[in-house]
Amino acid sequence: GADFFRKVEDFLIRHDVAAFGAHIDIDEGKQPAIKQAQPVNERAAKFKRFIDDAAFADLRDQPQCDVAGSYLAKAVRYPAALKAEWTNPIKIAFIPTITVALMVLSAALHPEAATLSEWLWWAGAGGHALATVLVVRAWISDPDFEVAHVHPGWFIPAVGNVVAPIAGVQYASDDLLWFFFGVGIIYWLALMPMVITRLVAHDPIPPVLTPTLAILIAPPAVASSAWVALGGDWSDPVARILVSVAVFQAIVLASQLPELLRAPFGPPIWAYTFPLAALTSALLASAVARDCEWCEWLGAVALAVVSLVVALAAVKTGIALFRGRLLVADKPPKN
Repeated sequence: GADFFRKVEDFLIRHDVAAFGAHIDIDEGKQPAIKQAQPVNERAAKFKRFIDDAAFADLRDQPQCDVAGSYLAKAVRYPAALKAEWTNPIKIAFIPTITVALMVLSAALHPEAATLSEWLWWAGAGGHALATVLVVRAWISDPDFEVAHVHPGWFIPAVGNVVAPIAGVQYASDDLLWFFFGVGIIYWLALMPMVITRLVAHDPIPPVLTPTLAILIAPPAVASSAWVALGGDWSDPVARILVSVAVFQAIVLASQLPELLRAPFGPPIWAYTFPLAALTSALLASAVARDCEWCEWLGAVALAVVSLVVALAAVKTGIALFRGRLLVADKPPKN
């Protein structure tokens, strides 16, 4: 009994905020971008019916509840550990994954559970606006931040802002949605030179953070869906540019496969899932909306890859959890 409670306490202390990103697993056939895409001809209509009928990896709310519950327990039982995590120069960028998860869940639940979807969106959008301000404030004012602390996870606050319009178009004013979209796009463009400079001109990022390179795919991929949700079209230049940039980042990531395979296992492995899912959604929606054959083929490949990655990450996470090696970071000080 004592050993069991010791393990529970050890788990709570080491429970990482990045765990929220591990369950942003989206049913590609139910994403708003795909649901709202209007087929341009019969061939595209058949492809859309295939997407709607296929059994893709579903978004499950139970893992999110489990993660949220255990993280809340950590906040109550070990507030000093929580504070240490939220002031950590590396981990602070992952804090907004909590609010991004709420908005993604909101998008997935609409329109089947519209009321719950709206509550989740307002909680996620409001929380993300606050989290973005706090993270940017820390970047500006904390003297402990160094170039070595920069990593692709710094895009997470920006990505969350462009997630907001995807489901929020059902609930919020145009001005508010454009506010989120504008902040997300401008900060993505501002952070891109910093992150690229960090990756190119400085020491390599820690091996365990190597999977975060996939996050480079997320801003343009998510922004393309947000642009269309705000009234754009998959065939207009903005959407095509954003999808093309996301595809380019995916190709760059694929070219690094040997390095990615050598990276040690850790919770950041789940950083692959959301960007690849967002890219898949954008490609499949483009294929439906403008009968884009290359989008159709690349979307099918991306769907197969993200399904495989989710399965492998789940297996590896389960094995690591069973062996007690999932959360191996140094313990923050107890309260």
